[in-house]
Amino acid sequence: MKTKYVTYAEASEAAQRLGLKTNKDYRKGYKQDPKLPAAPQQFYAEDWTDWYDFFGAERPGEIYATYAEASEAAQRLGFKRSTEYNQSYKRDPKLPSNPFQVYAED
Repeated sequence: MKTKYVTYAEASEAAQRLGLKTNKDYRKGYKQDPKLPAAPQQFYAEDWTDWYDFFGAERPGEIYATYAEASEAAQRLGFKRSTEYNQSYKRDPKLPSNPFQVYAED
């Protein structure tokens, strides 16, 4: 019997090295590394937070806290018109699709 990674951090790093990014990816690919458990959320229950943390991924829906931060990010990407923003805002996952609604109070 092969032993599993002793720590959550080791397993997390191994999964990330394999390029696994989602729970679905994990179910398909964890066997590439025999030291990865089938259910890491159970195996590392004491340290487990969520799949995003395990894969070192940003949680969806996390956007810039203020209009000023979002505006600065958009400017760094070189957007000069709203059409450019609408076509390419996804280059930064923290930019919302509708900044004027999201930051209406700013």
